[in-house]
Amino acid sequence: MSNSKSIPDTHSRLLHDGATDTLTLIYDGACPFCQRYTTLLELREEGRTVTLIDARAHPQVVADLISRGIDIDQTMVAHYQGREYAGSDALHLIALLATGSTGFNRLNRWLFRSQQRARLAYPVLRALRNGTLKLLGHRKIRS
Repeated sequence: MSNSKSIPDTHSRLLHDGATDTLTLIYDGACPFCQRYTTLLELREEGRTVTLIDARAHPQVVADLISRGIDIDQTMVAHYQGREYAGSDALHLIALLATGSTGFNRLNRWLFRSQQRARLAYPVLRALRNGTLKLLGHRKIRS
């Protein structure tokens, strides 16, 4: 994952319980695709804690992301082992961590374990998300 970066201490303490194998996903809870994706994923395995954060319900997390130049209206964010991944890098990380326990996870892993496929697909997925939110009458998270 080429565009990952270290998480600042304040943000790290807010999002992690201290476990080294904690995966935190920050997503848009108003997006039906995002909701379904996070529901279908099987990321928990022995020793790994998974935390899902709906950005709309946690303005302090959104404010911290904005202060670091991350536009949560245009990306999903994953935190794992002290690193932060956004957009296609988050999608790629999730694919690598997903268990093979369900057909959805196997498909997700196959599609996005390739960074190139994740990078090509992410703008399309983002456009579908943004269009759907607009059709449903949802405002942007930052507004």
